[in-house]
Amino acid sequence: MGFLSLLFTFYFINISVTSFTAVAATDTLTPFQRLKDGQTLVSGDQGFEVGFFGPPDQTNIRYLGIWYKDITPLTVVWVANRTKPVKNLDAALMLDFNGGLAIQDRTHNLVLLSMPSKNACEPVLQILNSGNLVVRDDCNGYLWESFDYPSDTLLPGMKIGWDYKTGRNRVMTSWKNCDDPQSGDFSFGLDTPRLPQLVLERSSIRESRWGPWDGARFSGTNALWINPVFQPVFLTNSDGVHFTYNALNKSVLVRLVVTQFGKVQFLTWKNYSEEWVPIVTLNKDSCDAYGSCGPYGICYIGELNCQCLKGFTVNLSGGWMDWTAGCKRNFELACDRDGFVEFKGLKLPDNGTVWENLGYNECEKNCLQECSCMAYTYLDVYANGTSTCVVWLNELFDMQSFPHGGDDLHIRMARAELESIASAKLEKDQNLVSIIISSAAAGMALLGFLIARGYMSPEYTMHGQFSTKSDVFSFGVLVLEILSGQKNWGFHHPDHDLNLLGHVWNLWREGKELEILDSALEFEDSLSETQMLRCINVGLLCAQNDSEFRPAMSTVICMLRNESIVLPEPKEPGFYPGSASAGIGPVSVNELTCTTLSAR
Repeated sequence: MGFLSLLFTFYFINISVTSFTAVAATDTLTPFQRLKDGQTLVSGDQGFEVGFFGPPDQTNIRYLGIWYKDITPLTVVWVANRTKPVKNLDAALMLDFNGGLAIQDRTHNLVLLSMPSKNACEPVLQILNSGNLVVRDDCNGYLWESFDYPSDTLLPGMKIGWDYKTGRNRVMTSWKNCDDPQSGDFSFGLDTPRLPQLVLERSSIRESRWGPWDGARFSGTNALWINPVFQPVFLTNSDGVHFTYNALNKSVLVRLVVTQFGKVQFLTWKNYSEEWVPIVTLNKDSCDAYGSCGPYGICYIGELNCQCLKGFTVNLSGGWMDWTAGCKRNFELACDRDGFVEFKGLKLPDNGTVWENLGYNECEKNCLQECSCMAYTYLDVYANGTSTCVVWLNELFDMQSFPHGGDDLHIRMARAELESIASAKLEKDQNLVSIIISSAAAGMALLGFLIARGYMSPEYTMHGQFSTKSDVFSFGVLVLEILSGQKNWGFHHPDHDLNLLGHVWNLWREGKELEILDSALEFEDSLSETQMLRCINVGLLCAQNDSEFRPAMSTVICMLRNESIVLPEPKEPGFYPGSASAGIGPVSVNELTCTTLSAR
């Protein structure tokens, strides 16, 4: 049925008033009924209500909306005619025999909500328990649904994002103000489906951004993570690219809202205080402001604290303390002589590009060959279990430090910068080893005068046998105490009764040895991590139960300072349940010769 036919149908219905029946308390509307101002449809579970409402100060303006039935003040979650309010009190909602849905006023003006379908068979309009208002029939299922046209609110199960079949991009749009449901300044949705990100815009200008999807979350936020109230869902399939969420407790009312002030918030209803309370706010931190630190600048959460990436310095062209110009490179790129440095724990920059059908190594190789490629990463951006090559072909913009849940990014650097970074890492790792050796040596000097519990070797404790290998045992205990920040004697763990040595030994066998590290020893790169692992390995070698397998002290120092030495696997430590009380065995396999090369 065409537009003129639809118009005729509604006009005929309007003048044939005697053919209509009043709407009783129900959740459905049929083509033989109309919903007038003052009447409502109520969902089967009494949760949602459909009817006409208007601004408190404009009684002649009417909107068709959906709201929570038993919540005061009125909480509207969907508005049908935001841009075309009815300007009199004789508004009515009507459904024609072909599933066409429209609002009509006293002058017969129509606001079309859905076009009729040629194949409709006995359609009805129904408000579902989910809050979704649908036109359905027994032949085709849903012909139209309000969930396809979000207002400022996203209910559980409602989607924002791209629909490939219709080409429509569903976005949320704020109200003009708290009483006026006309479209306000702020919109929230997914940008291009090629590399989907959640984006908040104000008058079409980007305000905040979260993404892209990294296989677990949108890069740059832990707010959209499963919690006791709701479970966020990002999905891509042949139908489109969408973001939605599921309510985990049906007794808790939850909704996602874009406020008139541009806040993106999950709210829950508190019965005891009769108010909506924010439980998650996406743009709560100053670092969520788009591009706050400029190109190659990093924003640190908690306060607007901008810093440059390693290899970059502040670009003062915008003036002192003005970060709009961001940062500039210490050394100019030379394309074929460049390389990449891996940065961990970042919110990924904006304006990425997907290079499909490339493996991880091919991604790096192709990016290196493309002189304009400034960075790359490898992510499951489509939530389908398959990682994809993502590159950045321009300046890196809108990044944030995100140590817990951030992503890895390989950034292009000049050869001179690569050499500078490698030299700094080597010096740092050497300093780390020196600190550990010095700290343990200081402890050993103290133990030379004191017989301390937790440091004495098994052979001395059980049989009074003392040797240089007893000192090595004490050194190993001290190393592990320094790394963990905990004492061997008096160590307590809720899952077992082992001392610190036993605990570290169990983690070593499970491949989880880095879990013992004191938070004060957080490392920023893989080289530091390797050094930490090496120190744990040496500590366990020194603390072995069998004294014959412990390395000599000179060998220990050599092991810590010379990474070219391959370390053997440690055996069980002293005082571990089931171990012998004194060392026995053949000649040690850990006695190594350390040779220092010098010029002739």
